[in-house]
Amino acid sequence: MGRGRNGEPAGQRKRPAAGRGRPVRVTEYLSVTGVSNAYSGGDGAAVPDRTRPGAICGPNAQHAVRQAKTLARNVVAGLRGRRPRPYRHGYLGSVATLGHHQGVTQVYRLRLHGFIAWLIARGYHLIWVPTLNHKARVLADWALSTFFHADTIPLSELEDPENEFMRTPDMRQSTRTPDDVRDPGHRPAHW
Repeated sequence: MGRGRNGEPAGQRKRPAAGRGRPVRVTEYLSVTGVSNAYSGGDGAAVPDRTRPGAICGPNAQHAVRQAKTLARNVVAGLRGRRPRPYRHGYLGSVATLGHHQGVTQVYRLRLHGFIAWLIARGYHLIWVPTLNHKARVLADWALSTFFHADTIPLSELEDPENEFMRTPDMRQSTRTPDDVRDPGHRPAHW
């Protein structure tokens, strides 16, 4: 029986064009610097920002989604012997929801906050939800959350979740005590 070759453990692999814990350096074509036929994008890559010379693109979904499309096109172009396209995307802005009906939005130079910013952020995120079926489900969930509070669990209950059940009167009566377990002949009065 022959012996197979063992792969290198993930922690011992050579990381191309990057330092430990740093993003992989890539060209404007999303090809890894110094490595042929290797590509990278998203928050794991230091992608040059062609709209701001010397800067790199922020590690956010806005860039990652667009980089993925360019990366895929460039891989196909390379396989077909064509020239790759450079990645270029200008910063459009940011949106964030901060809580119940509160948000912040910056689109180009326009900055908004409060309820209108929350609506814009929700609308933007809904656009990116794939399929009409999923959009409807998310929209229904958001609509219901307007009338009902979110389900929350205090962190203290994660350690001993059974304590929450012991607080209700019905559970206290039907729960056997350690003395009941030690004396198998003993039956509680409600049995």
